Amino acid sequence: MEILFKTKRLTIRTWQKSDAADLYELLNSDVFEFLDVYGWKPINTLKDAQSIVAYWQEGKKHPLCPSNKTQQAIALKNGKVIGTLVLSERIDDTIQVGFILNSNFKGKGYASETLTGIIQHLETRGLKTVAYTSIGNAVAQRVMENAGMKYQCEGKLDDLPFVTFAVYSN
Repeated sequence: MEILFKTKRLTIRTWQKSDAADLYELLNSDVFEFLDVYGWKPINTLKDAQSIVAYWQEGKKHPLCPSNKTQQAIALKNGKVIGTLVLSERIDDTIQVGFILNSNFKGKGYASETLTGIIQHLETRGLKTVAYTSIGNAVAQRVMENAGMKYQCEGKLDDLPFVTFAVYSN
């Protein structure tokens, strides 16, 4: 298992086979309303989750989760995975970040802790952070602002030209 970084309450690390049940729980919580726009499909079985984790471990995208970005597990100190951190290299020493948290763990500051942690981790490597969220996702926008990110503009991504995003960076 490779650890990307740790925070006070979290470990951000590679996905493990043993995380499949937590991924299944994550993708069957109410977070899916934000994922279908990205082309993600519902997963119906634990076997689907096991397959996704196996693809992610190999650095590949899975047909049910067609993101070609790097996925890191967001785990509590006890090992329970409560989300995924999505990383994508961009031009100009910038990394695009995103995250999905299990709705059972929302409202506890884990999103802000994850985002603040990745910003600090990237800054120590001389990298900037950019994040996108749907225009209507006020909670995500507040998390970005709480982590010190600033609103830049509205924009579209080449792979999602039909969605308008709020763009934030540090």
